[in-house]
Amino acid sequence: MKTEKYTQIFEITTSPSVMKRLERFLALLHFNSGFGHSGTFAMALDGDGRENVQVKGIDNNLSYEVDAIGGVGYDVEIARDNSYSGVFTNKDKESKWYTGQAANLYKDGDLAKTIPNCDWSHKKNGSHED
Repeated sequence: MKTEKYTQIFEITTSPSVMKRLERFLALLHFNSGFGHSGTFAMALDGDGRENVQVKGIDNNLSYEVDAIGGVGYDVEIARDNSYSGVFTNKDKESKWYTGQAANLYKDGDLAKTIPNCDWSHKKNGSHED
């Protein structure tokens, strides 16, 4: 059975060190999918400003779900086909949070938070402000 392919172009702007890390992350995706290895892949990022990444061509509406899952405090946040979830590296913490459409944040199947709960305007780089 032949799998349908889709191509999309993104323009990424960041520091040289983050770009190199991003390239290595993409290599994990590229080569592991070619080898037939399945797994969850990650890349560290200090998002407090020093390691800022801007991506042109991304759906700005995803910022609501990213905001929701980012507020949980997971060590690893996971992009899924239609949602985000995460895991703690501390195995004693349970990973029960995940996002839903319209940036709903659920815990154990119960709605915990909806974003936006106020009116957001988007900057060109995809971030949001009050």
